Amino acid sequence: SKGSSINVLGIISNLKDTGYGLRTQSINVISGVWVAYENPDFTGEQYILDKGMYASYEAWGAKNNKISSIQPVLLDINDHMGKFKVQLFSEQEFQGSSQILEKDLSQIVEFPAKSSKVLSGSWIAYDEENFSGNQYVLEEGAYPDLSAMGCLPQTCLKSLQVVNIELSEPVISLFEKENFKGKKFEFITEIVNLQFLGYNPHIASVEVHGGIWIIYEHHNYKGRQILLTPKKISTWKETSGYHKIGSLRPLLQRQVYFRLRNKETGKFMAADGNMDDLSLLRIQAVEDNKSGEQIWVYQDGFIKCRGAE
Repeated sequence: SKGSSINVLGIISNLKDTGYGLRTQSINVISGVWVAYENPDFTGEQYILDKGMYASYEAWGAKNNKISSIQPVLLDINDHMGKFKVQLFSEQEFQGSSQILEKDLSQIVEFPAKSSKVLSGSWIAYDEENFSGNQYVLEEGAYPDLSAMGCLPQTCLKSLQVVNIELSEPVISLFEKENFKGKKFEFITEIVNLQFLGYNPHIASVEVHGGIWIIYEHHNYKGRQILLTPKKISTWKETSGYHKIGSLRPLLQRQVYFRLRNKETGKFMAADGNMDDLSLLRIQAVEDNKSGEQIWVYQDGFIKCRGAE
């Protein structure tokens, strides 16, 4: 293909902020299902994009070539609550022998993974044993080769780790000086090109207040990457190995259902009463009865009863 292009790995609320522009002539969906929107902030005409090549805007059902925002579709995990699964293949395009993992593996022995399918949850792949070395964040989807996984062609994956669920809203602060001093930039959503938006890309310290974030060395989610959970990093270069941040985004987490059990009594938190009238709803501790009133969901910073969704 000719002309400029952009690799999209997550939510982009305004393509104009990336420096790419708003005119899209063709789209290649490598994996997953995506929704593209005519206007910023996921408004206007929307187009469902499944895996495959779209050679023109007519192919995705549009009347013009304007796309201003895009986001992946995340499926409900009710049937896979708490499960993690990834399949590694010894050859590109999901060929050759394969291994299925459902938990952390500190040493991948004599298995040169060349492609993968993340069937459930998110994972971090490492090019060294014991979860060290360069990181490659793998979200649910199919990765036909090492390049699709964000790796160089000669990369040999040596360990793999589950990314656990983080029940907090994404907030991150970047500082121009070490020890959280100097000018501070705070974000709650993705930034595809930090410098293009007028921010200083040379960052000395980082504080993750909430959520899980992926930090990239270069803009448009390229270059070395590192996954961060809530923590304080007083010297960013010492931790990451690079002093410049080009782009960053919160990790998309699927909706998770869970139960809350009192450690002392063994009883479970449950909702009782009229779900349509919150004034009549009571929260109580009850014995395990496997009912829907004991199932909760984390959404937009709140814990809600599944029955009240």
